[in-house]
Amino acid sequence: MAARIRFLATPLGRTYGTLLGEAVHDPEFGQVLWEVSVVPARAQMALFLERASGRGEKVFCQHPDTVLDMLLSTIHFRAMNLLGREPMDADSTLKEIRSLARSLIAG
Repeated sequence: MAARIRFLATPLGRTYGTLLGEAVHDPEFGQVLWEVSVVPARAQMALFLERASGRGEKVFCQHPDTVLDMLLSTIHFRAMNLLGREPMDADSTLKEIRSLARSLIAG
């Protein structure tokens, strides 16, 4: 999550919204974007949860894909909300996302 937030806070990261818009109109490009963006994020989330479970830690109260969707959509919406106005504050956003993630842990 931290890497994605920091990426979206950069000038290059702010172009990601343009790529998403293009993916809506070009299914082939949308598939590529899915494979390089969403699939690795889901795999990373599954790995994190598997490791946490193996250590006996509490895991999310919802399906991991749902949690990932909630966290990523919050991050991306925050990034798009700031378009053209100011860069996203990566540290503040990361703090809020961590708090949101903690609220989703079963417990």
